[in-house]
Amino acid sequence: LTLFVVFFAVGLSNQLASSGINLPAGETLAEATHRGFGEMIVAATLCALVIITLDQRALRAARERSVRFLSWGVIAASLVVVACAYQRVRYYEAAYGYTEQRLYVQVICGLVSLSLLSLAWELRSTINVPRLIRHVALIAIACVAGLSYWDSAAWIVDANVGRYQSTGKLDVDYLERLARSSPDAIPALVGALPKLTPANG
Repeated sequence: LTLFVVFFAVGLSNQLASSGINLPAGETLAEATHRGFGEMIVAATLCALVIITLDQRALRAARERSVRFLSWGVIAASLVVVACAYQRVRYYEAAYGYTEQRLYVQVICGLVSLSLLSLAWELRSTINVPRLIRHVALIAIACVAGLSYWDSAAWIVDANVGRYQSTGKLDVDYLERLARSSPDAIPALVGALPKLTPANG
């Protein structure tokens, strides 16, 4: 678990150091954002699997409580990395606008965070794997249900129009594709027309 703490410390420093202004040669902001998100998912999953495996196979001893505190520390580091990945997506949205894909990435960040918190709660004693799986499944179902019932397309339109009003930038091509794929976006687009100037809207 100490190696995981070091790994997350390095990952966190990379997340904080990377920005749209200072990127590796030949890498775009989109590529950096997608790479960072993928690394976050893999790291958080490996963290959870290692903690669960060690808890199930470990011999109970006097130092078990210290090991649990170390496990909580790794989970806390994972949550910080997830928060940094979420923030990077927010920066990307500020630069290029809001899309369904970027919204889904943020929801996944929330799903991963809640799943890690469920794991931390289970660490109070021996991890009950079936119960943990049920909790994670319920969180995933709640996220899917929320996206299904929430008018996310209209929210994306409103967010992009708000960004346009403050920056003068609007991805018209994406909004056109969104209207074709998500009819719920059409009323929001019609309502937003008065806020768009003919030259830019």
